[in-house]
Amino acid sequence: MLSLRRMNRRVRKIPELQWTAEMSDAIQSGLAVFLTSGAFVGIAFQPMFWYFVSMGISLRAYVWRVEQLATKPQDVGWRAGGQTGIAGIGVPAAGVPAWRKTPL
Repeated sequence: MLSLRRMNRRVRKIPELQWTAEMSDAIQSGLAVFLTSGAFVGIAFQPMFWYFVSMGISLRAYVWRVEQLATKPQDVGWRAGGQTGIAGIGVPAAGVPAWRKTPL
């Protein structure tokens, strides 16, 4: 919940991410209601708690990716800017499939 609150304050200033602030509010409200009412219900409804947690984590990851794209220069393609590997030294990065290592 604290992570959602921090993200909420950070994205309120960005008009394109206004919907994520509202979604964060909705997840926080739903989680608070579920935890409050869950004190009176047995363990049968426990998966719902993890749904709320996963929605919060997914929303935070989405906002993080959008912020990372906004701070990086917009390159096109996986070899944009002449980068051919790690730090542009021509060595393919680890985990790159073999078909991507061949020149175009």
